[in-house]
Amino acid sequence: MTSRLGLDFFINLVAAGLARGTPILFATLGGIITERSGVMNLGIEGMMLVGAMTAFSTARSTNNALLGVCTGMLAGATLALAYAIVVVHLRADQVESLMSLEGALSRRPRVLCPPTTVVRKPSTPHDRYGNGAVQEQPHHR
Repeated sequence: MTSRLGLDFFINLVAAGLARGTPILFATLGGIITERSGVMNLGIEGMMLVGAMTAFSTARSTNNALLGVCTGMLAGATLALAYAIVVVHLRADQVESLMSLEGALSRRPRVLCPPTTVVRKPSTPHDRYGNGAVQEQPHHR
């Protein structure tokens, strides 16, 4: 019984590792391609993060997963294009331009991914602890 349990755990662990590691594998392949072209892109993870935040907030607000994926890809591609224009066309320093781009984006997380928590007002009056409706208190003399 314990050998079967150990085998199931190992199979589930490998399956979860493959599922969770695939996006990082794609980012690594993109990084290898950019390194071979002569551009050092240290912001691949940041571009993935911006794409993921944009995709999540769009899919959550529109209830459309396909639109979320498309806007996430567009957001990541826009950042990559901005970095490529600055580095390749304007011949700026690769590390300094990346740091300035990351610094500019780190100050705007609420614009890129607004809060998704919705606070609803109760329809009936509640006490200040939220335990139920407010009841009349007896008067003591």
